[in-house]
Amino acid sequence: MPKPEKNTDMFFMFPKSRENHLIRWAKNLKIDFPSKPDDLDKVEKIDIKLKEVIKIPKEIDCLINLTEIHAEYNELSELPWEFGNLKKLKILNFSHNNFNDIPGVVCKLTNLEYLNMESNSIKKIATVIANLENLIELNLSFNIIADIPAEIGHLKHLVKLNLAANNISELNSSMHRLYSLSDLILWKNNITEIPDFIKELPNLKNIELETDIGKINQQLVVATINDDLLRVEKLVALGADVNFKWLNYGNLSFTTPLFEAHSVEIIKFLLDHGADTSIKRELPAKSSTIKVWESDKSSGQYETFLTKKHPLEVVKYLKSINILSR
Repeated sequence: MPKPEKNTDMFFMFPKSRENHLIRWAKNLKIDFPSKPDDLDKVEKIDIKLKEVIKIPKEIDCLINLTEIHAEYNELSELPWEFGNLKKLKILNFSHNNFNDIPGVVCKLTNLEYLNMESNSIKKIATVIANLENLIELNLSFNIIADIPAEIGHLKHLVKLNLAANNISELNSSMHRLYSLSDLILWKNNITEIPDFIKELPNLKNIELETDIGKINQQLVVATINDDLLRVEKLVALGADVNFKWLNYGNLSFTTPLFEAHSVEIIKFLLDHGADTSIKRELPAKSSTIKVWESDKSSGQYETFLTKKHPLEVVKYLKSINILSR
């Protein structure tokens, strides 16, 4: 009697296996997401910012009606090829991640209207950027881009282009075809003169060459929170103030890079560049800050960097440089 053939098709053996895998991923991230596979076609937006995400699952293409992804402040460096199947995607935010380029699969998303890849490590704009002809806004600021490819001229619907804080020395002549462009942000590059083909764009209203130091300072606080030493170093080199006060931050009157630092490497860097440990701020009414050294002799309603509770390795470092009493 012949043996029955084995069924090697996993999709028949485990119905909805891809959908269930995606649901488990979303559950682990504790995001608002359906619990039933049949409801995935109702998902139009996912928000996974600040979730320490390293990888997006290949099953992401189960979300056939997805139009928005907000994935800023994570640790993403690549995407699965299935990501390119999200044909209805219009808004994509991958700012503050670890991408070295604009992923090719992103450039397959021809309906994309908004792309934000600010504060990654992008060195080059791939020529396939030309596929994103429906883009309205493109943000590539705070990367390490040196050249602009001619293909950028294909982005005929582009209204806002942000290239601030890169290594660009000249603008590509193909940009004369960006007839819809209204805002062009170029500060902190190596551009010394705006060419006539840019000035003559019919809808251009705003060219920003003057450095937005407030934006750079806020980026420094964010980079410190994310414990991103390389970005902290770059921002300080760009002119960021290590004692910048970000007013009305959260439930605090302000914060500074040093108040937000939590690793020895970044604390050492900030101190070496003049960070002031004596800056004092008022504590919120119900603060979780635990004072471990009473260097502030006031009524106890204020804190400094030195009165905060720190990890043990930070405590050891601060004592080793005689900032704290042993």
